[in-house]
Amino acid sequence: MAMRSTLHQTGAEAITELLRFPSPDEDHRTIPCPCGQVAKYPGMRSRLVLTVVGWARIDRPYYLCLACSHGQFPADVQLDIDQTDFSPGVRRMLAAVAVKRPLLKARTR
Repeated sequence: MAMRSTLHQTGAEAITELLRFPSPDEDHRTIPCPCGQVAKYPGMRSRLVLTVVGWARIDRPYYLCLACSHGQFPADVQLDIDQTDFSPGVRRMLAAVAVKRPLLKARTR
């Protein structure tokens, strides 16, 4: 069990290293905002994501529109983790388990 835990921890650390996005260069410090204005890069932000080997930290660029205060994380969309804390692999695992063993059984009375 200790070996498995160590492997998972090492895997999560490796994924964390892979998910360190660089700061955008001067030519990529703005992106279009859905409101029609331009969102600017104020800095990097990090968050935790549950992967199949454990929790990993992702460091990615953040863009903020000063006109509408809408923030964007293009890397989250690219990695398919926008609006979720679960990696695509974890979501596939959850779906496979849910198909085999539903969380709640329907009752009829």
